[in-house]
Order: sequence, then C-alpha cells, then structure tokens
Amino acid sequence: MFVRHRAKSLDDSDVESMELAVRGKAKPGWVRFRWWNELTHSMFDEVPAQSIATFRLFWGLVMMLAMWGYIDGDYRQTYNQLVKADFMFRFPFFEWVPRLSLEQWKVFHWTMLVFAGMFAAGLCYRVAAPAFALGFALILFQDTTYYLNHYYMIVLVCFAFACMPANRFWSLDALLGLAQPSPTVPFGPWR
Repeated sequence: MFVRHRAKSLDDSDVESMELAVRGKAKPGWVRFRWWNELTHSMFDEVPAQSIATFRLFWGLVMMLAMWGYIDGDYRQTYNQLVKADFMFRFPFFEWVPRLSLEQWKVFHWTMLVFAGMFAAGLCYRVAAPAFALGFALILFQDTTYYLNHYYMIVLVCFAFACMPANRFWSLDALLGLAQPSPTVPFGPWR
C-alpha cells in the first residue's frame, strides 16, 4: 500500500493554539474541526497512478472472465438462472428491471465482455466504466434469490471506478489523447 508522506511545519500560531487547547482555553471549534480540514486538504494530494492503473487492468480482466463464464458452455448458466425461471423475486423498488430473453442475454453478455475489455485497456474509459457498472447492476437486480455478496461488491467497485480518473496512466485513452496523461492522480477522486 502506498504511504503518503507530507512535510508538516508548525508555525507560531499553531503552537500557540495547541498550547491553548492543552490548557482548555482553545478557540471554539479549533481542535474539533482541524481533522476535517486535514482530511479535505489531503484528498487533493497527488499520488502515483501506477497502483490504480494496475488495479483497473486486473479488475477489467477479472470482469472479462466473469462475463465469459456466462457465455461459455452455450449460455447454460444464463438460461438456467435468468431465463428458465417462471417466477423471480424482485428487489424492492426494482420491479421495473426487465426480464430478457436468451437471445437478448447473449447480446448483453457479449456487450458486457467488450465493455470489460475497454475498461481493462482504458479505452473510452468514461463510457465503459459506468456502462459496465450499470450492466452488472442489471444482472444483480434480476432476482433476489440470485443474491451473492460479491455481486454487490462488484457493482460498488465498478461505480467507484466510474468516478475515478483511472484512465490517466497505462491506458489507451492517454495514448490516443482522449485523456490527459499524468503519472499521478488525486488521492481523492472527486477532482
């Protein structure tokens, strides 16, 4: 895990404020909200991009393997779990999620395989990452009995990747000029 090092220097006002805090005469809110200021300022520190690029590459390859699992074996898993059932228990508030036919699932899984490949390569990343996240959420919300803990994790990680600038390093977007190439990314991806 990458550890950020940040040089800190205390000026006279900081030392004076800390002494007042120790004596119980600190300015209201100084001690209580200093951690928040440190947290919000540290989110914009730049960190090396190699770790997020490597994670993006391997995550995309694993997602390609997951989609291939649905395609392999003449779509047997897809048919048995998503098409054959006469009745499916819907998630609350997601009753509107449509049931697809086997032919529609075939097209869907091949499309998801392509999105996962684009995700891994960093090609059109800003389209591929949210599209893959929404597609996997569609699989998850088909049926509550199709529940697996790691499906929730996959959806959450994919939506987190959709918010991150993971296409700045070791990606086709950076190579083709579709994204600003950079050896660093913000520690907090909300920039």
